[in-house]
Amino acid sequence: MVRLGAICIICIMFFPFGPVVALGQSSLDESALPTVWNRKVSILPRGEAVVGGFDVVSYFTQNEAVKGSKEHQVAYDNGLFYFSSAENAQIFSEAPSDYIPQFGGYCAWAVSNNYTARIDPDAFSIVDGKLYLNFSKRVRNRWNEQRDENILRGEGYWPGLNAGLQ
Repeated sequence: MVRLGAICIICIMFFPFGPVVALGQSSLDESALPTVWNRKVSILPRGEAVVGGFDVVSYFTQNEAVKGSKEHQVAYDNGLFYFSSAENAQIFSEAPSDYIPQFGGYCAWAVSNNYTARIDPDAFSIVDGKLYLNFSKRVRNRWNEQRDENILRGEGYWPGLNAGLQ
């Protein structure tokens, strides 16, 4: 009984972001990291709007999180995307892979540490034309401290995490 309590306290200390899914390889072999990123996305929970219904195009065109509307929605790769305008829905429809959030829309910091966590739509970064989301602005700032390394680690972990989510 005492051991279980100690384990729970340790889990809370190391995973303060709430429920997480830790799947995939337990250690990262840096030499096995992919050189080309597969942009296929698996977005959970199924049937709900991606990025909490925020317009993924607006991150690129307005550099801010803008709430989308059911009025302007596009279904793509098992996800439902909401947009703030018909124009943004059209832009997305013409090149969806240009706007899909990395790591299936999960927290980039979490994925770089081999687990998944929900995101705050306002805690975003665009790096080399790709959208990365994080749990909070504080976590985003921490992720940005070693952004390139975190992206590389996330790309290494994501295939295993993604496979476990299917």
